[in-house]
Amino acid sequence: MASGASSANVTVQYSMALPRHALAASGLAKVTQIRASDDYGPGARDDQWRIGRSSLLAASLGLAPYKDCFLSSPYQPGGAINGTEPNPSRQAAVAVLSAAPVTLVELA
Repeated sequence: MASGASSANVTVQYSMALPRHALAASGLAKVTQIRASDDYGPGARDDQWRIGRSSLLAASLGLAPYKDCFLSSPYQPGGAINGTEPNPSRQAAVAVLSAAPVTLVELA
């Protein structure tokens, strides 16, 4: 992937990388971030926003710790994900403070 990314002049994010993948990625110039959170599902996991431990590893390796996308309001019916997000402000704060890209769930 790093070779292909270099040829295309794009960067790569590793999603849910294990520590050994993060260590290997730290030597690849085109890998700039790894996902530090578990999969997001509104209301499915109350602790999905907790990215502290995995963020420490990512940052120490020079990689941005990406927090998975999230719903931006408490209830969003009729979209790609029907459900509730009990604390969108906390999700947003963690995503922004991670210093990695921030993404929201797109509603169709």
